[in-house]
Amino acid sequence: MPNKTNTYHATALVLSQTKLGETDLILALLSTTGEQIRAVAKGGRKPGSKIAGKTRLFSIIEGLFARGKNLDVLTDARLKETPFSFETDMILLSFASCIASVTRLATYPENVDPFLWGSTVRAFKALEYAREDQGKEAILLAAHTFKLLSHEGWHPTGLPKAKGAPELLEKISEAQDKTPVNDEIFSAARGGFIPVEKSGSYTESYAHTYADPYAEQEFVSSTFPALISYVLKATYDEVEKELFALDLEKLLSERDVKDLLFLSHSWATTHLDTRLKSFEYLEKIL
Repeated sequence: MPNKTNTYHATALVLSQTKLGETDLILALLSTTGEQIRAVAKGGRKPGSKIAGKTRLFSIIEGLFARGKNLDVLTDARLKETPFSFETDMILLSFASCIASVTRLATYPENVDPFLWGSTVRAFKALEYAREDQGKEAILLAAHTFKLLSHEGWHPTGLPKAKGAPELLEKISEAQDKTPVNDEIFSAARGGFIPVEKSGSYTESYAHTYADPYAEQEFVSSTFPALISYVLKATYDEVEKELFALDLEKLLSERDVKDLLFLSHSWATTHLDTRLKSFEYLEKIL
């Protein structure tokens, strides 16, 4: 955000809305500088107001803000880009809500970091591309979660060594023709992927619907270390053109999709130190 005048202009992505009173909204927005803006949209829920309809979730707005003591006030807004079209697909909307939740919790006011803006907006655009393919959607959620939190300093351990994304893609591609094996152990509390010999005693204690994000450790697919390493190194363009060109139905079983969601959920819950209801809801409807 610009200098400390009483008002300022900003282009921002709407991450969340909270009802305030009968007609107002509290918005959490991500600005192009990577800073989070928290502002009251007066009349944001009032039909016919000049702001109503311009602050929908995932829309990009150009706003005029007045600085406040605790919350700024959105005094005027122009819709720059229409909301990403997730509303007609409940599962896609839930994945988008998870991306927004991680972004909201990993960004802060007056913390300038343009990477956060570029990466988040690109993740939303890639999610539209992945519509109606839960394997792709789960990969993109994992990509966003691990990219953002690694950028903030929480980088998972136990990833394979590779010179770059192409070498990792080759490892992932080879897994398509192999029988899936769940012999990798992942623990967010212990920093990432753990060699079996260092994991200690472990009993797989759940009939799998989805894994417990608060569990000490879980068995996951042997392809996951290379997959997470790949999405960390690759751009979203490369993910779309290269990774999504593989036969993901062979690569990711229904269980693997849920396990990939577990990785994202547990990593975010552990390092952001908060409960993530958007992930919990997504796990229930998958």
